[in-house]
Amino acid sequence: MTQLDSDLDLPAGEWRLYPDGRPSHEGFTQVDSDITHVGSPEGSAYIFAKIAVNDVPTDLIVDTGAPGQLYLGSSATKRLEPLFTNLASRDRREGPRLSRVVRADTVQVGDVLFQRPLVPLDDPDHATSSRLREGIIGLALLEHMILSTDVRARKLWVRRGNDTKPYEDYNISGLWLSEEKGRVIVADVGQGSPAKAAGVHIGDEVKGLEFRNAIRHINQPIGSLVQLMLERDGNPMEIKFHRTPYL
Repeated sequence: MTQLDSDLDLPAGEWRLYPDGRPSHEGFTQVDSDITHVGSPEGSAYIFAKIAVNDVPTDLIVDTGAPGQLYLGSSATKRLEPLFTNLASRDRREGPRLSRVVRADTVQVGDVLFQRPLVPLDDPDHATSSRLREGIIGLALLEHMILSTDVRARKLWVRRGNDTKPYEDYNISGLWLSEEKGRVIVADVGQGSPAKAAGVHIGDEVKGLEFRNAIRHINQPIGSLVQLMLERDGNPMEIKFHRTPYL
């Protein structure tokens, strides 16, 4: 896509090449974008696109190899985090860091508008690779668009491909567990989550379950009842909640 004008029509499962250049982009919208190399001029170039997250321009790399919808690096997180009015959930661990998932109001790519997509945020204190600029737009959003490149102008054009709602996945329980010297400890609790509402605190110890079984127990299907025996400051307690979407 970065060497020949082409259309990547993911909804149709087609990649259309135009060796002599695409005659026109009628029906498409040009995105504020750049097709350029990063570092070495050898190999394939990258496609960068400025999209609007909650109406704020954000410079992301277009990556069909990234399975998620969006990922915002530390610099974008610092700028955008105060704009998210919904509650955040700690969701996954990258080394010592915990990233959070929030629900944006809107994400707009050209004239293609996505309502309330999930957006993972990096740790704002962690330096994002300059290659990524401010983050990634991945396959879960790209597959709902037709992408077209104008290599000579180094620009990306887009058009909506279908209206299917993007697939969503996040930690519905709101719990992040860690294993410390054989003990199962609550490392984080998502704000507004079922676990938070049930009274689970960071630092609580899960009793009666080894780590892998505890992970399986809190990740049952939506609507499942989660029952945990916890210990806090030497005091035992039983916690119950249903896995209910909250973002």
